[in-house]
Amino acid sequence: FRLDWEGSEHDVTLSGDVYDGRLRNTSLLASGTMSGANLRAEVQRDLADAGQVRMHAWLDHTRRSKPGVGMQQIDTVDVEAQHLVRFGAHGVTWGGGYRNSRDRIDGGPVLRFTPARRNLRWSHLFVQGELALTPALRAVAGMRVEHNVYTGSELLPNLRLAWDANDHATLWAALSRTVRAPSRIDRDLFVINPASPRQFLIAGGADTLAETARVAELGFRAQPMPTLSYSATLFYTDFERLRSLEPSTPGVRLPYVINSLGKGCLRGIVFWDSWQAARGWRLHAGGVLQDVDVGREPASRDTTGLSFLGGNDPNLTWTLRSAHDLSERVWADFSLRYVARLPQLAVPSYHELDARIAWQVRPDLELALAGRNLLHARHAEFVAAGSRQLLERTVFASATLRF
Repeated sequence: FRLDWEGSEHDVTLSGDVYDGRLRNTSLLASGTMSGANLRAEVQRDLADAGQVRMHAWLDHTRRSKPGVGMQQIDTVDVEAQHLVRFGAHGVTWGGGYRNSRDRIDGGPVLRFTPARRNLRWSHLFVQGELALTPALRAVAGMRVEHNVYTGSELLPNLRLAWDANDHATLWAALSRTVRAPSRIDRDLFVINPASPRQFLIAGGADTLAETARVAELGFRAQPMPTLSYSATLFYTDFERLRSLEPSTPGVRLPYVINSLGKGCLRGIVFWDSWQAARGWRLHAGGVLQDVDVGREPASRDTTGLSFLGGNDPNLTWTLRSAHDLSERVWADFSLRYVARLPQLAVPSYHELDARIAWQVRPDLELALAGRNLLHARHAEFVAAGSRQLLERTVFASATLRF
């Protein structure tokens, strides 16, 4: 459900979900169950001094269970508040948040987490300023400090510049740093040797650090005419302390330990454009061309090839979407997409087409018929050939009633 209240000075949103599901038995995965519920509240208030306050709270309960594999139950509470203050063309946003999760994992004959129960806590503070340096040049600078139970505090700075070359074109650049804090898999996981239940094959590492990424971006966007707009962005990311699987100390009955001795880089370009080809007909196109390289630090003895770090992404993806207003109450959308092959798992490239036609019967009632993956009866998208599951052609109808 979702409820919205809109006032002259404040907006309130309250939403929630409850779900229950079953996992079908396959040749690779055991049958299992999944269930959960969540509740989210958000309040946004406009202040008299041209400022704004936003607060949100979120509660979540999730449970997954697979016989012979294990059971995980997570209960999470998350709260955050932020305050935006305007000074003419300038502005400052600051705030903070806190999240607490009670995580319980009952392992099976192969996977085990020690300790089985852990209370995970994250907190953050941030401040960001927007400054108009000239009428055509704007700057945004910010700092976010995140704290987690494994590595302590992490700094996430960012700097952005935007220059209006003219009334219809903007050139911008950005530098930022982000992290992925260690998870329970990095620190608490133990994989048991099926042939010898008292021996572990893989263990989480106490030396695992937060993975870091330093990102540089350069972009250009323009709208040369009311019916046409486009954008292109060059990006480069340098990764450090990526997860690696290192041989254990000689003499210890533990073959491999998770560590942080991987590295890599990502470079490429992302682009999109939108064209109002005719009245009632809009075309949208976008794509990503990229190259991913991963490697090891000199101290690493990882022999897995670091395949789990990445480097198995398609080097090209693109999407072409055509939207049609057939009448004032009937719309049709078509979306053609392409994904290049995945090199490591030998997943072939593919094209697919999605389509949707909708009829607004009344202002409060919409009927729709949609189809996904219409070009092929089934196709593969991931996982090695011996155990991959195929995505099938799907057609479904829906009715949306607004109260």
